[in-house]
Amino acid sequence: MPSTSTTLARARARARCHSSTTRLARRSSPRPSRSSTRVNSLRGVVVDDDDRSGGESTVASPSQFATAFTRGLPEDVVPAFWEWNTLNTKRERKTHLVRYVHMQGEGPTVVLLHPFGGNLLHWRSLYGPLREAKCNVFAVDLLGLGGSEAPQDMNYDVITWASQCSSFVEQVVVPQSSTGTCVLVGTSITSLVALQVAADDVENTDGIRRVEGMCLMNCADGLNGKAVASYDQTNIFVLKYAAPILFSTIDAILNFEPFAKAFFQTFQTKAVLSTFLKVAYVDDDRVDHDLVDLFQAPCRQPGALNAFISVFTGDPGPTPMSLVSRCDDDLPLDVIWGEDDLITPGGAVVGTFFKDLPSTRSNTTFTLIEGAGHCPWDEGDDARGLTTARILKSVLRKAQ
Repeated sequence: MPSTSTTLARARARARCHSSTTRLARRSSPRPSRSSTRVNSLRGVVVDDDDRSGGESTVASPSQFATAFTRGLPEDVVPAFWEWNTLNTKRERKTHLVRYVHMQGEGPTVVLLHPFGGNLLHWRSLYGPLREAKCNVFAVDLLGLGGSEAPQDMNYDVITWASQCSSFVEQVVVPQSSTGTCVLVGTSITSLVALQVAADDVENTDGIRRVEGMCLMNCADGLNGKAVASYDQTNIFVLKYAAPILFSTIDAILNFEPFAKAFFQTFQTKAVLSTFLKVAYVDDDRVDHDLVDLFQAPCRQPGALNAFISVFTGDPGPTPMSLVSRCDDDLPLDVIWGEDDLITPGGAVVGTFFKDLPSTRSNTTFTLIEGAGHCPWDEGDDARGLTTARILKSVLRKAQ
């Protein structure tokens, strides 16, 4: 097997060939060309099972991860790389490999944005129904997660990921969309990312709208728990006075590298991940080996620790309320919520906001899914079926 540096260098070389074509095309065309490289798919999971040591995975680079870890994808769907050129924390321009998949279809174009900690394989239950509906499907791994690179000099937050997804939509999705637009599907933190992309879409200087609708599931309060303390209901003593002290303490602890490493190695063991996922799911049977593996493998990629710390110690970012107010008033917005979600409870501030939103905003729906937790599209049969039907209705809205 080629070395890590060799594998990654080959992937970059192939991607740059496409990037050169893209840059030339942009000079003469208002629409950017696709910038990506296809890689061969090797079915199976490459994960170190020795949880006692918390050792590193045998998958050591984004390119190797993308080719080796594809369980859950349709057999004919092959991962690809796209090069994203952006600024790092030092305001230096860098290029990073981003993993994605494309399942071509004649119908509406949909972009799937996976939750924090997961990757594009977490949509395992949705690929089949979307294909049957002839949708043109894209799913992308966020920078720092899944099979995408995890550079050390990046802030991993809603703004960064929204910038990545906006560029992905513009450079990869739109050129392969029959309408030049797409529907965004997000969940938890990526519901915030989708809202940020849609809000930025309104403010594009070219005046072109690339987002034609959104389907958001179990939207997060913010990037991390700090967001809760910023809401108007902070008359509760613990939230108003104790939370800032608590979060400052957590930040200090997680920024102490020896502790952060030890904590992260414990967190990524199968036993701990399984316990955490059973909090996110109502149906414990859905927390199978495949699900645990798809969360564990990315944790063991180079740079994963930095992304983890950045998310939990960073700024919570914009609230869902502020982002909704920046979107076009007539942009279709469908919200789905697992009734038994323990991570982002539907009865809390954000859930209540979205539940009441259809009464004040046009083209907006709210659907509560019984028997579902934080991941309603991947729950037991009944909840999964109801969620899938609602997602399809959202994606196919204009086609109906």
